[in-house]
Amino acid sequence: MKLIITAWAIIIDKSKILLVLRPNDKKVFPDSWSFPWWKMKPWESLHNTIIREVKEETGLNFTPISKFNFSELITKNFHNISHLYIWTINWNQFDNNSVKWFNIDEIENINIAFNYKKTIKSLLKNLKSL
Repeated sequence: MKLIITAWAIIIDKSKILLVLRPNDKKVFPDSWSFPWWKMKPWESLHNTIIREVKEETGLNFTPISKFNFSELITKNFHNISHLYIWTINWNQFDNNSVKWFNIDEIENINIAFNYKKTIKSLLKNLKSL
């Protein structure tokens, strides 16, 4: 079984969450919405991984406020350990159809990758404290 360590960005603007669309050629969760994320490289910290990846996927200069959560996804092929970082922002313009803000009430009706619907529900309960 392959061990994968990832860093994920939860980017919030008031009552909206920023998600990116996974390409339809992905083996795992194609055409699903996800937090910006990537696998940690051996020479890179989790902190630097997520800063780099958010810039690549969204063009935003990401500065994590704090770690929100830790999550695991275990399948017969891999064990993914994810570290989720939170950031708030007051900006919502994107020229890319694969990066989109979703209102809280839309989350239940979209196809979200991995096991992150549960994470989003937990996040929404804690939004008032941010």
